[in-house]
Amino acid sequence: MCDCPPGDKNRCGPNSKCTNRAILQECPEACEAVQGGCNNRGVSRKEVNPAVEIREAPGKGMGAFAIRDIPKQMYNEPAMEVTTIMEIV
Repeated sequence: MCDCPPGDKNRCGPNSKCTNRAILQECPEACEAVQGGCNNRGVSRKEVNPAVEIREAPGKGMGAFAIRDIPKQMYNEPAMEVTTIMEIV
């Protein structure tokens, strides 16, 4: 749970002092039950970011591509890399 004040209109939003958002982590599900809701659960709610489109990346599979500039801290999905077992050994 974060320490954002209940009832705040922008609770856990980009301009809040949400500790989870600060460490680029979504708030837990219980945070939405607090008065004011939670504005830091977009990935779990499967909200589509209008600045991103999903399309084929030639030779790589599907990928997410920014179609315009995305303001800092608007989207907190962590970046991941696929690693083969040969790269680890």
